[in-house]
Amino acid sequence: MTADCTADNPGGDRLNYNTFYTNLPNYGISVWDDCGNRFVYEEAELGVNPWSVVANTEYYFQVFYYKNQRGVSGAINISYQRNNSPTHDWLDKVLYTN
Repeated sequence: MTADCTADNPGGDRLNYNTFYTNLPNYGISVWDDCGNRFVYEEAELGVNPWSVVANTEYYFQVFYYKNQRGVSGAINISYQRNNSPTHDWLDKVLYTN
């Protein structure tokens, strides 16, 4: 199972992954270039250990980005994917602007 945060904005390369914080039991984070710019990693994928997730427990997953350009705006999509399924469960979208 993975928890993904992907920047979705015009140009695709305006945000770059910086760091993350979570209390989810996990295998670590992988960052990916999904926009075509090999110097920008705007997708952060947390490998969640589903066998260690406890019911009725509050968890958080925070991803921090830094801007590659001034005056950017767009959205960060938040989703989960189970067992390498080709589809994601879309959870929410966080809008940002400068």
